[in-house]
Amino acid sequence: MMRRYLEAVQFDWFWLLWLAVLGLNLAQGARGWVLVLFIFLLVRLSFLPKETMLLACCVLGLLWGRFGQVSQAYQEQASLPLAGVETTLILALDPLAVRETDFQLRGEGHVVNATGQVSPLIGEQIAFNLSKEEQSDAFIQDLRKQAAYWQVEGVLMKPDQAENFFTFDERLYFKGRDIAWELEVSTVSFAQMDTSLSGYLAQGRRRFLSPFIRYETYAWVALHNKLLLNLDSQAYRQFRNGLSDYGVLHLFALSGFHIHFLRQKIRYIFLRCGVTIETTNLVVEVLLACYCFLLRYPVGVIRSLAVKWSLRWIQKENLPLSRMDTTALVGLGLLFLKPAYASQLSFLLSFGLTMVIQLYYQKPKELSEGASAWKESFRFQLLCLLFTWPIFMRVNHEWNVQQFISVSLVTGLFNQLVMPVMLLTSIGLLLLPQGLEPMWAILSDGVTRIWTGLGEWAFFARTNFITGRISDLVLLLLLAAACYALYRLSRREELPYLHLGLVYLFCLGVMPLLDPRTTVTIIDVDQGDAMLVQPAFSREQWLIDTGGRGNWFGEAETSYDANFARYTLIPALKALGVHRLTGVILTHPDIDHIGNLPSLAEEVRIDRIYINDFTAEQAIWQEMLPYLSQTQIVQLPPGYVGLGQGNVIELLILDAPELLMGDDASNNSSIIQRIHIGPYQLLATGDLSQAGENRLQAQYPNLTTDFLKLGHHGSHTSTSEEYLAWLQPHFAYISAGEGNRYGHPHPEVLAKLEAQGIPYACTADYGAIQLQYSPLFGVKMNTAIEPENSN
Repeated sequence: MMRRYLEAVQFDWFWLLWLAVLGLNLAQGARGWVLVLFIFLLVRLSFLPKETMLLACCVLGLLWGRFGQVSQAYQEQASLPLAGVETTLILALDPLAVRETDFQLRGEGHVVNATGQVSPLIGEQIAFNLSKEEQSDAFIQDLRKQAAYWQVEGVLMKPDQAENFFTFDERLYFKGRDIAWELEVSTVSFAQMDTSLSGYLAQGRRRFLSPFIRYETYAWVALHNKLLLNLDSQAYRQFRNGLSDYGVLHLFALSGFHIHFLRQKIRYIFLRCGVTIETTNLVVEVLLACYCFLLRYPVGVIRSLAVKWSLRWIQKENLPLSRMDTTALVGLGLLFLKPAYASQLSFLLSFGLTMVIQLYYQKPKELSEGASAWKESFRFQLLCLLFTWPIFMRVNHEWNVQQFISVSLVTGLFNQLVMPVMLLTSIGLLLLPQGLEPMWAILSDGVTRIWTGLGEWAFFARTNFITGRISDLVLLLLLAAACYALYRLSRREELPYLHLGLVYLFCLGVMPLLDPRTTVTIIDVDQGDAMLVQPAFSREQWLIDTGGRGNWFGEAETSYDANFARYTLIPALKALGVHRLTGVILTHPDIDHIGNLPSLAEEVRIDRIYINDFTAEQAIWQEMLPYLSQTQIVQLPPGYVGLGQGNVIELLILDAPELLMGDDASNNSSIIQRIHIGPYQLLATGDLSQAGENRLQAQYPNLTTDFLKLGHHGSHTSTSEEYLAWLQPHFAYISAGEGNRYGHPHPEVLAKLEAQGIPYACTADYGAIQLQYSPLFGVKMNTAIEPENSN
């Protein structure tokens, strides 16, 4: 009976897997394109035999039930009133789960013992952060070397949410790992060795990998460790972005090609040694299972091994299941064990690309020698990228066309060069005696020089096209184009190159020009100001101030922190689709308004920068000028009034020399902006003081606005009662960092807003704030974070 049922649903498991993936994403709150595809699959399943529909209902019910169980356990953890609680815990740490950054040790641990109100965390996983500032190198090495119980003291908090639209969300990441709490560690001390089975296994894994970790400071070894053993290190960082952009990192992590290579070579060696086929197969799979354990079970390796083992059992039992059915069943099994896989990029790409390959090769293809074989390889690589490009554009907000060249090159040389060199390195690290640091240093120096040279060579230079987070419609169109290409190739027809090119041109080139929305985004740059203006029916992008932070540590030659923009402003702009700025308007020369400019200029082309006379005379501006040689500088005089840029941005400069004296001179030099959002206006005054606000009212008594961005981050030096009564805004916005040392926004300013009945939103509570106007839907406000309390 079971065999007959399997025969009835044969070849349908593919649909069931992706229906399950979409169904779990819907359960997690996804909508838009997920809902569209889910409905499409339901319609598709309605044309299949009734056995398939019954099976689909059972699969969805089972997985939704499992998701509800996991979600309830997570919610019980997350709802505990533990935020800000100081506590002492005993954590069991896997040394390989401890990651070292420039200033911190970060990782995850298993709570073994806790008392009082934190006792419900016993048995759960939590994340932790430990500052390296007061820790010795010997202690750090012990922490990363021993599977042990550690006594830690610190403050519990919830992981950070994404403070800007579509950027990395730490809380969502940890939720996918069933972790609801993070411990900011103040002190840590050794308690005892972990003598549990998991502790012995973790210690054994660490000892086996110690020869590789010993030399992880050398670039070549760090690169080898990441690609072959999934080990992160600080030395690997110089390669990380490039390998991700070129697609090489995902080739190793998701494809399982290295598993196939290792299986072939190990099998060949054993058979040449005279070992029987049955024993060889058993030994090979045991060794590969151990390899999977060493890698800490990445999803691509699990898929490769599980599908291979399942196929052998299916063939032995002669069950009516195809290779694709088997892959789908493995995927469904993983989703049952961990429903969070449904929204993880590694799972989606690993199983998605595997099934694309299986569909592509389901019909035998006759390849001729020479050019035809290369043509077949070309078409196959392009087909895979057609499916991955839309996903990466959705998640990473960029499109790297050159991935086609790099992935094709690495794939072509994978068996002949890449894996043999990696294996020779592994053998050398395992068998060669210690004291060969000069050899690894020479190899690493050569690799670094080659990598740097390739980056400078125009042919290999990374050519990322920033797309921002592509819309649901664009994603569906690009995936539909990929499916059409797969359909053509499966029928032995040529790729529709012209059609594909037109689809990409329309989606990435034409559709942005058809967008009727005017968008203003107050970017969360911590304690600072940065506001992006994106007019309707245009590719223009205008940035008002950049945010920034002073070089508090005094370790660099600049007065500003050159790295601050790389994890605040630049990722936010990238997610919003900014690849070129038409203009940057710098209101005044305070570092929290212009400090990110040099780093921004290195990453994004800027056509023009607008400053006032006061800014042009300041030392910090002179310090930044060498980084702006490719940008036109426009200096605006006192009393300037400008209306331009498609009548979207209006600039005003007060002609009041008496205000440019004393401690508030810089603040009072601020360029005032009035931004037209369709029929509405937003007024922003930089850090203008109350004296400046009075002068603004005297010079422009008829000035009106619908929305007001409060001056000086909500400081009591700005925003008087008279000012608010004069403008009578419908809503107020404040840009201030959470927990900033100035106490912005000041309580007395918020009291003024509440007294006059003006609702407000602050980036310290909401993260980035976005105002968007469209002719059909009017104006609406979006926020990056949904706070518990709103005003």
